[in-house]
Amino acid sequence: MPDLLIGFNNPCKFVMVELKVVKTGRKVKLSPHQVSFQVRHIKLPVFTIVETTDKILVYSAKQAIVLVEQGIKCDPLFSCDLDNIQWHMLRYSLVSN
Repeated sequence: MPDLLIGFNNPCKFVMVELKVVKTGRKVKLSPHQVSFQVRHIKLPVFTIVETTDKILVYSAKQAIVLVEQGIKCDPLFSCDLDNIQWHMLRYSLVSN
């Protein structure tokens, strides 16, 4: 089960989010169980949000295997600077995918 279950009221929707931090390098450490969960639930709104030293990156469950293989080199669905998080855009990236 992912770290967060977030409910939105407009539109009425729940999303599941796995949280990760990358301090050095580009590797995102998703366990085999976490990847398996995302792949099995690929049609549901499941995401991985990665915090780097300067950015927030959002990836969908469809990207889980590539994210493990390529790390943060993988193109995110959404990206913003850590010191200027665009909350409305982050929310939009979660509810629209």
